[in-house]
Amino acid sequence: MAASVHLRAVGLVEDHPCDLPITQGEFADAMGITPVHVNRVIQQMRADGLIELKGDRLNIPDWGKLKEEGEFDPTYLHLETNQAAACPSLFSPYAWRQALTKKAH
Repeated sequence: MAASVHLRAVGLVEDHPCDLPITQGEFADAMGITPVHVNRVIQQMRADGLIELKGDRLNIPDWGKLKEEGEFDPTYLHLETNQAAACPSLFSPYAWRQALTKKAH
């Protein structure tokens, strides 16, 4: 999900929506978890108002809430300080795994 920060950094994303052309199975493989778990977490994130996902289009309605839930630290991206502050992100890979694990309980 840090891809969104990179897209914002190079000017390919202006607001909070972005294309997410990956299946839940591919996402699960990349994260080392099951597709069922990915689906459950996505459904919970939708129910919590953290994400809106329609087809392969992802929207983040409340960056602050999502960053708080994912315990996001923008310094892991090694962007310039002002750029990191201007480009709120979803999660670091570590925080994504942590959020996915936390949602399972």
